[in-house]
Amino acid sequence: MLASRTRWVIPAVEYEEAERLADLCGIHPLVARLLLVRGYDTPEQIRAFLQEDGGSRHDPYLLDGMREAVETIRRALQEEKHIRIYGDYDADGITSTALMTWLMRELGAKFDTYIPHRVHEGYGLHREALDKAKQDGVDLIITVDTGISAYEEAQYAESLGIELVITDHHEPPERLPQAAAVINPKKPNCSYPFKQLAGVGVALKLAQALIGEVPARFIELAAVGTIADLMPLIDENRAIVREGLAAMQRSSSAGLRALFQVAGLEGRAITAGHIGFAIGPRINASGRLTSADIALNLLITEDEQEAYELAKELDELNRDRQRIVDETLEEALQMLMDRYGDEANLPPVIIAASGHWNAGVIGIVAARLLERFYRPTLVFTSDPETGLSKGSARSIHGFDIYRALAECADLLDHFGGHQAAAGMTLSAERLEELQERLNALAREQLTEEDYIPLTEVDLRCGLADCTIELIEQLERLAPFGIGNRSPKLLIPQAAVKEMRKIGKEGQHLKLLLSDQTGLVLDAVGFGFGHLQAHIAAQAKADVVGELQVNEWNGMRKPQLLIHDIRVNHLQVFDWRGLKPTLQAAVAGVRHMPGLREQAAFVICDSSPYWIQVIEAMFGKQRILLLQDDGNLRPLHSDPSPQPYTDLILVQLPHSSETWKRMLRRYGSQLERLCIWLADAELWAAGCPPRERFKHVYAHLRQQRSWPAADTRWFRIISQRTGLADADVAWIIRVFEELEFVVREGDRMNYVPKPVPRELSESKLFTMRKRGQPLAESLLLMTTQQLTETIYEMIQSEVSQAG
Repeated sequence: MLASRTRWVIPAVEYEEAERLADLCGIHPLVARLLLVRGYDTPEQIRAFLQEDGGSRHDPYLLDGMREAVETIRRALQEEKHIRIYGDYDADGITSTALMTWLMRELGAKFDTYIPHRVHEGYGLHREALDKAKQDGVDLIITVDTGISAYEEAQYAESLGIELVITDHHEPPERLPQAAAVINPKKPNCSYPFKQLAGVGVALKLAQALIGEVPARFIELAAVGTIADLMPLIDENRAIVREGLAAMQRSSSAGLRALFQVAGLEGRAITAGHIGFAIGPRINASGRLTSADIALNLLITEDEQEAYELAKELDELNRDRQRIVDETLEEALQMLMDRYGDEANLPPVIIAASGHWNAGVIGIVAARLLERFYRPTLVFTSDPETGLSKGSARSIHGFDIYRALAECADLLDHFGGHQAAAGMTLSAERLEELQERLNALAREQLTEEDYIPLTEVDLRCGLADCTIELIEQLERLAPFGIGNRSPKLLIPQAAVKEMRKIGKEGQHLKLLLSDQTGLVLDAVGFGFGHLQAHIAAQAKADVVGELQVNEWNGMRKPQLLIHDIRVNHLQVFDWRGLKPTLQAAVAGVRHMPGLREQAAFVICDSSPYWIQVIEAMFGKQRILLLQDDGNLRPLHSDPSPQPYTDLILVQLPHSSETWKRMLRRYGSQLERLCIWLADAELWAAGCPPRERFKHVYAHLRQQRSWPAADTRWFRIISQRTGLADADVAWIIRVFEELEFVVREGDRMNYVPKPVPRELSESKLFTMRKRGQPLAESLLLMTTQQLTETIYEMIQSEVSQAG
């Protein structure tokens, strides 16, 4: 067996309904199934979702406050009032400010822009910024991506004689600010049909209300901000992003073209993934580390050279950001290990805090720690202006971090956020109490299973379904992102026909999957290289991944990008290639990839040769003696031996019946069976000639007495006789059985005048002679034959029991 890394959530599917929808909409049945499980259950919904023009768009005047905003802005334009666009320092806020800049230029406005500094000013409207606006002669402030919580600041602006138009998309508080206009689709009683616009999406709606049809650059900016702010790519967001990505293929924005160039995306088809992982982080780096104005100036310039220089500056800032994140993450990990010693000792909720960490990266570090440990994580640094601890939180499915913080509100100076992420400030001396209370809440709300990450599977399919046609139809569901994730397919019980590591350091895994009809599919798992030792040849694996087209030398064929993998049956690992020498045992088995703590070593006789080797490396408690009736007896005295899930069959069983009895008795309980059979070659060669027995006997007679546990003695005789160490050990066991030597305490002694006996009187001797055909058979079997033989033996026992 091989456990999956995550918990798989596999939806139930109404197959007949999916077939009906596929026929009505002219789409692949698997695509219909996927859309059905995602809630698109009518032909109208499916057709709207798949529209090439992006689908849903809504009247901007359905937004409560839009008419008042348009009237206020038009009046300010007519009266040539000084307008200030007030934004935020993240990618959503920066693209919102850039979009409004282009809008103001279009309208011929007298205006400027202002984005507060993340460290020195913090988020949102504040009095000092309003005082500066008054000094600068500003008459009207239009906020973008901020302002919905600025109740007192709005009052202060009014007292200064500054008009406010607030546009925002964050959760509104109970008490809304008083302003000339407040636009937010989440406002109570707002009739706008889609509530999940980004801040830049709200700014786009304001632009549409003011000028009607907007230029392509507006849509491009809205698409970038929507993706970067992790908004769900459904409904109008889907329309914005689809249209924006299409426009980006020949972007009208000098700034975006320059970003594509420095990010290595020039000439490529831009996807939502490129924006989320390459463009968004570079825009964000500006506000995280220095001033957001660098990114803003890039997005509003028309000068190609200036754009390229600014893009290079952002690229360098992003590299700095990555370095700072890596350094901070390393410090945080070391801090946690110093405090808790081991990952197993980590509390339900992790808190890491330092006075010198950069506030612009603590959210990223919290997300990285969550990825590493999969538990709610808070990372804090000190705010130099207030002396308070400023934190960023990321949480897991099942633990609403915003609600948890709300229950600890008495400890916090400020907090905000949602189920999965939050920000907060508090006095440093309250951090320990905050962690205690959050841990108490987590213990109440979370089970052990909740600490295993989730993988949401969309479809079950076979290898025959994995075609270029299906991939092309699945691509119609793009753009993929939050709310419209890339489809994950489950291919059950695929045979692992071939397997190898790839990558410079072998860190990745490539599989060739096959089914009963002989169809095959390439599958690649990035970061899965270590699993090669945990997947046996001929294993049947359940594989979850994303289908993609692999193009090579003009050939196009389907390929699966692996997300997770599991094997739900006993796996048989063929270790017969290991040499049976003591040295090979130490160098080979001890470092054998895939050897687990749950592994026990099965020996077939109590020769000190094998016991000493295994005990020295792994301890006596992991040695089991196979008896003739197929039972496994622990050599240690623990009356309740550990239930081992892995068995390593070190020696050849004495007979095929013993072999069958063991497999039938324990096979259904095991996860792994490693077939080493270290002495099989010796058994296959038959018993040593009688002359060799005489040679060994002569050496024992000369030695007279020796330590029973001293395996070096075997080696000395081996060197003198030309026998293998294991053969020497076996011959001495035969002599002991015939009472030519005796065990007395911890020593073996030669018997001077033993009773004459024939070798054939030894049970060990006769068993080895009888076992020769079994040894030959097992050595000659291919891995597939060996595996099938073992499965047949186990299955026959299951069938008999049934």
